[in-house]
Amino acid sequence: MAAITTTTTSATGGNSTGANYRGSFAIMTSLFFLWGFMTVFNDILIPRFKEAFTLSYFQAMLVQFAFFGAYFVGSLIYFIISITTGDPIAKLGYKNGVVIGLLISATGSAIFWPAAVAMSYPMFLGALFIVGLGFAMLQIAANPYVTILGPEKTASSRLNLAQGFNSIGTTIGPIIGGFLIYQYFAKTGAHGADSVKLPYLAFSIVFVALAVIFFFIQLPHIGEGQIERSAGVLKYPHVVLGVIAIFMYVGGEVSVGSV
Repeated sequence: MAAITTTTTSATGGNSTGANYRGSFAIMTSLFFLWGFMTVFNDILIPRFKEAFTLSYFQAMLVQFAFFGAYFVGSLIYFIISITTGDPIAKLGYKNGVVIGLLISATGSAIFWPAAVAMSYPMFLGALFIVGLGFAMLQIAANPYVTILGPEKTASSRLNLAQGFNSIGTTIGPIIGGFLIYQYFAKTGAHGADSVKLPYLAFSIVFVALAVIFFFIQLPHIGEGQIERSAGVLKYPHVVLGVIAIFMYVGGEVSVGSV
């Protein structure tokens, strides 16, 4: 990916303080929690859709294929743009990247409503693909931004802490999601795919609200650095091997967890 040299200034134009960084970091961790919370909803959707649309396991697992396939497609598009015209985040800024990612995810979540009304499994898969594209953009923007919010020597610690909140989201997501989809909305008469309409409409509203908040709040301005169009870290063999290892690990984790 394109190599970037960035400069950091405060959102208010002065020197950034530790307090400002701590507040910005706290705000960013909410995103890690949210996409962890929502990602595990896929595991709830699989048996729900399998029953509602009378699917085979292969067809039901297209839920994860659509969602995580969007990560690959989105990242590939981002990579191609980066090496041809320059890194988009360096031009847009990390904050705007987060806002765009939230709005894309909000759009995908909102499509769940017409998909449920039409009882269309392909439309659900399309909606999940759009949500995945939004999450890919969020991760591209949020992960490096968290490492920059503070001293370089504690960058890995900040990222680990933020990912810890992601794990909290993946832990309580199935509990809350299972209750809403399998118990609460089932009791109100919503069955099958129809029971996912309100939860994902709520996700869409939350994403839009967060996008508005991130658009108006002041965050340390980081971006518009010098861009070198090249393969970036992919020129190192151990990074490429790491990518393959992560592919195998996530594939195994998601597949086993989903079935």
